[in-house]
Amino acid sequence: WRRRFSADDPSVKHLEKELTVLDAMTPVELASNHRTVFTAQAKKLIAEKSGTTLKFVDQVLLEHDILRADRRWYMIRMQFNQPLPKTFEDRQHMAEYDRPLSETEKEMRQEMIDKFSKKTERTKPKRMNKIWFRHPTCGGNR
Repeated sequence: WRRRFSADDPSVKHLEKELTVLDAMTPVELASNHRTVFTAQAKKLIAEKSGTTLKFVDQVLLEHDILRADRRWYMIRMQFNQPLPKTFEDRQHMAEYDRPLSETEKEMRQEMIDKFSKKTERTKPKRMNKIWFRHPTCGGNR
């Protein structure tokens, strides 16, 4: 497959970088179907072994989780004899109303909702003890 693409293509370099992350994983981690297998220490070791950043390893794991949700969605569509998306644009359009969210996407969505609700949370107004407050003037006692 490497002969078909030019080596200078950024998408090919990104794929190769993802492959180094996958090569750095243990067989148990590769066979796992859940993200709880990847502890913080395991992610750190994978990043160190693959020569990438921890953020990139998290991104690869997030993409894997999203693709897992896609595979589950495709199986559900096949089970009910519904057509599968032919192109990526079709997938984007159909996913907006039909695709179930992955666990990571659910957590990210809940975090955004919590953050927004905390920002828009109604607080009680500050209590005022004295309604009229007269600043002292330099004219003495009036």
